[in-house]
Amino acid sequence: MSKKVKVKDKKVQKKPYENPEVPKEWLYMAPEGVKLCKVYEGIRECGEWEAEYWKEAEVLEIGIPEAGSVDLEEMDAELGDEALFSYMREKNIAKVYLVTIRPEYWERARGVMQYIAERMGGFFCGDTKDFQPEVGREG
Repeated sequence: MSKKVKVKDKKVQKKPYENPEVPKEWLYMAPEGVKLCKVYEGIRECGEWEAEYWKEAEVLEIGIPEAGSVDLEEMDAELGDEALFSYMREKNIAKVYLVTIRPEYWERARGVMQYIAERMGGFFCGDTKDFQPEVGREG
Protein backbone atom coordinates (compact mmCIF):
# COMPACT_ATOMS: atom_id res chain seq x y z
CA MET A 1 0.00 0.00 0.00
CA SER A 2 1.52 3.32 -1.11
CA LYS A 3 1.26 6.39 0.98
CA LYS A 4 -0.42 9.42 -0.58
CA VAL A 5 1.60 12.60 -0.48
CA LYS A 6 -0.23 15.85 -0.52
CA VAL A 7 1.38 18.43 -2.78
CA LYS A 8 1.05 22.02 -1.67
CA ASP A 9 -0.26 24.47 -4.21
CA LYS A 10 2.48 26.75 -5.38
CA LYS A 11 1.67 30.36 -5.96
CA VAL A 12 2.96 31.33 -9.34
CA GLN A 13 4.51 34.76 -9.34
CA LYS A 14 3.40 36.71 -12.36
CA LYS A 15 6.22 38.45 -14.12
CA PRO A 16 5.55 42.18 -14.26
CA TYR A 17 4.52 43.52 -17.63
CA GLU A 18 7.57 44.85 -19.42
CA ASN A 19 7.11 47.89 -21.61
CA PRO A 20 10.18 48.48 -23.80
CA GLU A 21 8.86 51.89 -24.89
CA VAL A 22 9.04 53.28 -21.36
CA PRO A 23 12.47 54.57 -20.37
CA LYS A 24 14.00 53.55 -17.05
CA GLU A 25 15.66 56.96 -16.69
CA TRP A 26 13.59 60.17 -16.55
CA LEU A 27 14.15 63.83 -15.75
CA TYR A 28 12.00 65.86 -13.39
CA MET A 29 11.95 69.38 -14.78
CA ALA A 30 11.23 71.44 -11.68
CA PRO A 31 10.21 75.09 -11.49
CA GLU A 32 12.03 77.66 -9.37
CA GLY A 33 11.94 76.87 -5.64
CA VAL A 34 11.11 73.16 -5.86
CA LYS A 35 13.58 71.14 -3.82
CA LEU A 36 13.52 67.43 -3.00
CA CYS A 37 12.75 68.16 0.66
CA LYS A 38 9.55 69.90 -0.50
CA VAL A 39 8.64 66.94 -2.75
CA TYR A 40 9.31 64.60 0.19
CA GLU A 41 6.92 66.56 2.42
CA GLY A 42 4.23 66.41 -0.28
CA ILE A 43 4.61 62.64 -0.67
CA ARG A 44 4.41 62.10 3.10
CA GLU A 45 1.24 64.21 3.28
CA CYS A 46 -0.37 62.06 0.60
CA GLY A 47 0.11 58.87 2.62
CA GLU A 48 -0.26 56.60 -0.43
CA TRP A 49 3.48 55.90 -0.72
CA GLU A 50 6.42 55.47 1.63
CA ALA A 51 9.27 57.93 1.19
CA GLU A 52 12.83 58.30 2.40
CA TYR A 53 14.87 61.44 1.93
CA TRP A 54 18.62 61.74 2.34
CA LYS A 55 19.40 65.45 2.65
CA GLU A 56 23.19 65.15 2.39
CA ALA A 57 22.99 63.20 -0.86
CA GLU A 58 19.89 65.05 -2.18
CA VAL A 59 18.18 61.72 -2.93
CA LEU A 60 14.49 60.88 -2.52
CA GLU A 61 13.16 57.33 -2.74
CA ILE A 62 9.40 56.94 -3.09
CA GLY A 63 8.35 53.36 -2.42
CA ILE A 64 5.38 52.02 -4.34
CA PRO A 65 3.87 48.97 -2.61
CA GLU A 66 4.68 45.82 -4.59
CA ALA A 67 6.06 47.89 -7.48
CA GLY A 68 9.55 49.06 -6.55
CA SER A 69 10.20 52.76 -6.26
CA VAL A 70 10.56 56.08 -8.00
CA ASP A 71 13.95 57.53 -7.13
CA LEU A 72 14.88 61.18 -7.59
CA GLU A 73 18.32 62.68 -7.17
CA GLU A 74 19.76 66.10 -7.73
CA MET A 75 21.66 66.44 -10.99
CA ASP A 76 24.86 68.40 -11.09
CA ALA A 77 24.13 71.04 -13.71
CA GLU A 78 27.83 71.08 -14.61
CA LEU A 79 27.51 67.55 -15.96
CA GLY A 80 24.58 68.33 -18.28
CA ASP A 81 24.87 68.73 -22.01
CA GLU A 82 23.94 71.67 -24.22
CA ALA A 83 20.78 69.94 -25.51
CA LEU A 84 19.53 69.61 -21.94
CA PHE A 85 20.34 73.23 -21.07
CA SER A 86 18.64 74.42 -24.24
CA TYR A 87 15.54 72.36 -23.43
CA MET A 88 15.50 73.76 -19.88
CA ARG A 89 15.67 77.33 -21.16
CA GLU A 90 12.94 76.66 -23.73
CA LYS A 91 10.61 75.23 -21.06
CA ASN A 92 11.56 77.80 -18.39
CA ILE A 93 12.91 75.15 -16.02
CA ALA A 94 15.07 76.07 -13.03
CA LYS A 95 16.25 72.65 -11.78
CA VAL A 96 16.51 69.10 -13.09
CA TYR A 97 16.42 65.91 -11.07
CA LEU A 98 17.40 62.49 -12.40
CA VAL A 99 14.56 60.00 -11.91
CA THR A 100 14.76 56.21 -12.04
CA ILE A 101 11.73 53.93 -12.28
CA ARG A 102 11.05 50.27 -12.95
CA PRO A 103 9.46 50.26 -16.44
CA GLU A 104 7.58 47.05 -15.69
CA TYR A 105 5.53 49.06 -13.18
CA TRP A 106 5.06 52.01 -15.48
CA GLU A 107 1.42 52.74 -14.64
CA ARG A 108 2.11 52.95 -10.91
CA ALA A 109 5.25 55.05 -11.38
CA ARG A 110 3.35 57.41 -13.68
CA GLY A 111 0.84 57.97 -10.88
CA VAL A 112 3.65 59.18 -8.61
CA MET A 113 5.00 61.45 -11.36
CA GLN A 114 1.58 62.96 -12.02
CA TYR A 115 1.03 63.57 -8.32
CA ILE A 116 4.36 65.42 -8.02
CA ALA A 117 3.79 67.48 -11.17
CA GLU A 118 0.27 68.48 -10.06
CA ARG A 119 1.36 69.49 -6.55
CA MET A 120 4.82 70.93 -7.18
CA GLY A 121 4.66 72.06 -10.79
CA GLY A 122 7.04 71.18 -13.55
CA PHE A 123 6.88 67.92 -15.48
CA PHE A 124 8.71 64.67 -16.14
CA CYS A 125 10.27 63.71 -19.44
CA GLY A 126 12.20 60.71 -20.64
CA ASP A 127 15.97 60.99 -20.43
CA THR A 128 16.11 60.48 -24.18
CA LYS A 129 17.42 62.43 -27.18
CA ASP A 130 14.02 64.07 -27.76
CA PHE A 131 12.99 64.24 -24.06
CA GLN A 132 9.97 62.04 -24.74
CA PRO A 133 7.61 60.81 -23.42
CA GLU A 134 6.34 63.48 -21.04
CA VAL A 135 4.21 63.21 -17.90
CA GLY A 136 2.42 66.04 -16.13
CA ARG A 137 2.69 68.78 -18.72
CA GLU A 138 -0.24 70.23 -20.57
CA GLY A 139 0.14 70.79 -24.33
